[in-house]
Amino acid sequence: MLDETLAERYSEALYQMAREAGQAPRQLAELHSAVKLLRDHRDLRHALESPAISREVKKSIVRRLVEGRVQPRTLHFLYLLVDKGRERFLPAIARAFERRLHTDEGILEARVEVPEALDPEMEALVQARLAELTGKTVQMEVRVRPELIGGAILTVGDRLFDGSIRTHLEKMRERLARA
Repeated sequence: MLDETLAERYSEALYQMAREAGQAPRQLAELHSAVKLLRDHRDLRHALESPAISREVKKSIVRRLVEGRVQPRTLHFLYLLVDKGRERFLPAIARAFERRLHTDEGILEARVEVPEALDPEMEALVQARLAELTGKTVQMEVRVRPELIGGAILTVGDRLFDGSIRTHLEKMRERLARA
């Protein structure tokens, strides 16, 4: 919980600066690039998170990797994270920033989990129906999970709707065991 609170606080400060500059979408792209860099390079991630490496060395590493590729605001934000020992929060900060940007832009994030891939027409239909129901632009991710057997699990914002056959069978098994 503390991690989320810190991530929200840092992302909100960065979001306000980026929004005032009219650069919030670009800022998000740069945050995602930094997160990807850390995710793809394990040694780099360990170096930045290591308490044995000085902050100055960490900032030097950051400067060499991103200077000239990102806005000065992003570079200084990464320096701030290093100075405060918060480098490990970067992925959570990027997620919080994205949620905030999507909220302001009227974009609703949705995830649909299904036992087999949806054809493009069905995917578009689900997305259009969600947009119609919510009055928002829907950014939808579809995940294939064969263990669901049938039906679907839909996550919209922070709400979960589980209509999977697997869950129905588990509930039925529990009711029979109690009876």
